[in-house]
Amino acid sequence: MLVIHVQVRRFPVLFLLLFSFLLSAGCRSSSKRAFSYYPLPSSRWTKQTEQYLLAQKLPSKLTEANPQSLLRALREKNLNLTDLESMMELSFEKADLTDDTDIYAGVEYYSYAACFAWRILDREGFDNPKSQRASDIYQACLARVLEDGTRDKGFQMNGQWSVHEKIPSFPVYSHGFPNRIHLFRNITVPKTDTNYNLTNYYVRKGAGLPVIFHPDANVSSDPLDIYHNLGHPMSATIVMLPNDDLEKGFCRIEVVNSRAYSTIKVSGKEIPLAGDFSAAYQEMLERDLSSKLWIMGFLDGDRESKFQGLYMAEPYNPDKIPVVFVHSLHSTPAT
Repeated sequence: MLVIHVQVRRFPVLFLLLFSFLLSAGCRSSSKRAFSYYPLPSSRWTKQTEQYLLAQKLPSKLTEANPQSLLRALREKNLNLTDLESMMELSFEKADLTDDTDIYAGVEYYSYAACFAWRILDREGFDNPKSQRASDIYQACLARVLEDGTRDKGFQMNGQWSVHEKIPSFPVYSHGFPNRIHLFRNITVPKTDTNYNLTNYYVRKGAGLPVIFHPDANVSSDPLDIYHNLGHPMSATIVMLPNDDLEKGFCRIEVVNSRAYSTIKVSGKEIPLAGDFSAAYQEMLERDLSSKLWIMGFLDGDRESKFQGLYMAEPYNPDKIPVVFVHSLHSTPAT
């Protein structure tokens, strides 16, 4: 979709009439609500869990929980549900403790916790209320991996994402992004417990963690690339799951365009894919509100004429027909 910002010459009489109408009629406020995807769960690591793992001849002590022992357990195909839940709690507790002293080692342990949680969800069902604990840990751990892992080098949309030399790199596969995926290096996770300014907020339940990608406008050398050059955010969904090919790392990351795909195929099964279709627009709205650009453009169109032009809501896709919207005064929810 293309949006044209046009320069409109306005007059004081129009402003007086308009504001008089707004004052008399009352301004409609956007509905606000709190929304939380992944509240950070509290630890459930107990002495009983440790004793259970010891009886099962699995890594049981926090000192024994290292990448080698966790990898052996993750590769074990005969673990029952209680085994998987206990290993998930062990990895999660280890990650939480390690994160305080070594952020990159924490990223690796959070990845293991997410992988054990994935095995539970894959086994019990992603919409099963009994697997809610695994879903909470999966979301929280994946969010930590992405937030902490992208601090220094950003994200690698395709190929090998190398977080740090201390830990193995993550194979990354992208789906549904038409071009220039190398420009999507900056990533944020939508904040939890936020009051949204949008009247309608659209999400889809399923597997994976919705995220927001920010194009690196300074990298694009094409002056006609009117999407990436402006740095507009784009929604996507990231899935982390155990990797069957050990030569490519203990787990892999799938980055999916949630607008193009509603499911993801894993081990021959079609799994519903989570999606947040409003997070990027909410972020753009917050940026508009803080910059005050919207009110300046409303009051003085000549002054802000440098911003007029074509703006793309998503990267160009040759398989889609462009739709051009020419707005009037109601250019954004901020206005």
